[in-house]
Amino acid sequence: MTLTTTYAGRSDARTVTSPSCGSLEEATALLLAIALEPRLAPAETPKPAPEPEPEPEPEPPQQPARVEPPARATPRSPSPPSLPPAVTAEPRAAAASPGRRERRLKPSVAAAVGAEWGQIRQPTVAVRLDVGLAAERWRIDAQGRYFAPRRREAAAAVLLMQAGTAGVRGCWTPSLGPWRLAGCAGAEGGALRLDTRALSPAEQRVGPLVGATTAFEVGRRVGGVELWAGVEAFARLWATRVQVQGDPLLVPWPVSPRLWLGARLGRP
Repeated sequence: MTLTTTYAGRSDARTVTSPSCGSLEEATALLLAIALEPRLAPAETPKPAPEPEPEPEPEPPQQPARVEPPARATPRSPSPPSLPPAVTAEPRAAAASPGRRERRLKPSVAAAVGAEWGQIRQPTVAVRLDVGLAAERWRIDAQGRYFAPRRREAAAAVLLMQAGTAGVRGCWTPSLGPWRLAGCAGAEGGALRLDTRALSPAEQRVGPLVGATTAFEVGRRVGGVELWAGVEAFARLWATRVQVQGDPLLVPWPVSPRLWLGARLGRP
């Protein structure tokens, strides 16, 4: 069955097919009711929105493959060029022994003025000159001393006495801060000259003077010069004795003390 309707200038045709007349009547009544009252039409059930497809899980970022740094090649030290033995022998010896500089000897010269008691039994002025070789902690000196003339009067005569000696000694010379110490020991030998006056006839005698020395000195360097002071003792082993008419005019003391003030050049 075909049902054609016209409403508000709009035509609508619907075809209903059914094997039963009752069903056609019901369908026709429904179509007429909808045509007259459109709001009576059953509302269309909205189709549910399709569910969104789950987003694929992001793949974990791939760690970059660790590249091992290339092994550093150990540089091979070039072999030293071969030089003639005459050219390299001395520098190598110096490099192998850094303390060689301390063992080198240097010349040392010292001059001093002082006083002495005992050799001629009266205080007398003395001068001294030392020439030697010095290292860092020791020194060897060759020495010369002169003791100025002194006059001594006795009942029967007047005696004029003077002396000169030479000697050698060794010293240990450690340092204590800015100070240089020296402990020395050595031997000394020379002569005493004796001039007797007021006698008839006048006499002149020269006699031996031999003994051992020990000394202690302390010095400090000022500019290029070492200024020092020291004490010394002379132990008499053999000396001249002078007697005039049984009067002993000269009998040296067994030990004679000495004081010195001096300056030294050439300390290492």
